[in-house]
Amino acid sequence: KFFLKNPDRVFTKAQIFNGVWENDYLHDDNTVMVHIKRLRNKIEDDPNTPKYIVTVWGIGYKLGE
Repeated sequence: KFFLKNPDRVFTKAQIFNGVWENDYLHDDNTVMVHIKRLRNKIEDDPNTPKYIVTVWGIGYKLGE
């Protein structure tokens, strides 16, 4: 839902954490990465080559095209 509301933006892990859980980011990248992996496993045809939740290297994630 978070990505769908902001389709053209790239989000850092901290922005995703704050936007989804509405808590302060505690510098725990693993929480966001695990949830992204679980989402990809559910929605992607091939989670190893994602089309819907795309990694923007060095920045974070965005909704795919």
